[in-house]
Amino acid sequence: MRDNFHDDYLQAVALLPEFGTSLKSLLERLLAAEAEKEQLRVHEVCYRVKTEASAARKAARPRHEAPEAGPRPFGSLTDLLGIRVITYFRDEVDVVAKIIEREFIIDQENSVDTRALLDPDRFGYLSPHYVAELSPGYTAMPEFQKYDGIRFEIQIRSILQHAWAEIERDLGYRSTDAMPRAFHRRFSRLAGLLELADHEFADTRSVIGDHKATAKETIEQGRLGREIDQDSLSAFVRSSPQIASIDTSISRILNATVRRFPDEQFLGRMAAQLREQKFNSIQDLSNYLDEYQDLLPKFVKHWLELVDQVPSIGRASVPVPAGITLWYIGKLKYSQALPAMTTAGAAYPHSEEDRLRKALLGAVAE
Repeated sequence: MRDNFHDDYLQAVALLPEFGTSLKSLLERLLAAEAEKEQLRVHEVCYRVKTEASAARKAARPRHEAPEAGPRPFGSLTDLLGIRVITYFRDEVDVVAKIIEREFIIDQENSVDTRALLDPDRFGYLSPHYVAELSPGYTAMPEFQKYDGIRFEIQIRSILQHAWAEIERDLGYRSTDAMPRAFHRRFSRLAGLLELADHEFADTRSVIGDHKATAKETIEQGRLGREIDQDSLSAFVRSSPQIASIDTSISRILNATVRRFPDEQFLGRMAAQLREQKFNSIQDLSNYLDEYQDLLPKFVKHWLELVDQVPSIGRASVPVPAGITLWYIGKLKYSQALPAMTTAGAAYPHSEEDRLRKALLGAVAE
């Protein structure tokens, strides 16, 4: 190691931990703002400061483009501070890359998009690597002025690319070039599987997006023959005046408000429950509402009284989910079928049967 390497290193990294924290926060804000406009979800933004030992090893290696030049100058180490952005899907890598290119000064000569590599066993490295620094717009701000001119590396990967690279590293090989030849074929197969999975996840998300859009369009147009699932229920809850009206009635009983937007996880559970109660389509659900829209709020009131969930006067309850009507539709239909049933089924425990019968009888008697 060169005699002055230690001092050079300490001087170079003095500001990097706090700069890394600030840069991570800045990127998270930029990505969150973009997520409102683009289809973008980021799994993680993280940073690391290169250790002295790692920096020394890299400095001792000659550059690939000039192997005869010997060890590289300390100032050529551009990755003492490294930022990594991990996306969920492969196509989101390009969205993040555009943000990086827009917001920072990019050192094009030292940046590389390794996705140009065609080797099938390099899946984990198929990601953009930028060498960058803050643009004048940021260094003009007081909180960033002291970081002016400091270069850093930004790497963008999908979560599967990241998993591949981390597993490969954990096995003890910095690259497949260092791997015994006997393992190359196996790693090539694994790389191909992961790359295929990366593509399939992105394509599946696109298909799901199309399904959501189609469900919304058809339900809003009154074509209610769609099978009940989370997406069709979401569209129905958002567009049905009946659901909105009964939701409001239930919320008044509970002295609560209705959340503005449906909870997708809640609707997923409701889809399973309603299918168990033999609701096969949104049309089935709508027909049932037409028939029992007057009985349902009465049933809910009696049920809540029996389970002691009606709040005291003046005490507000927590907001109820949009579509809470669906929960009670399932209970009402279940209670209507109880006399003919011998088992409780999976939707509700057997211990609730008596209270469900009482709630139904009380509602019918009103």
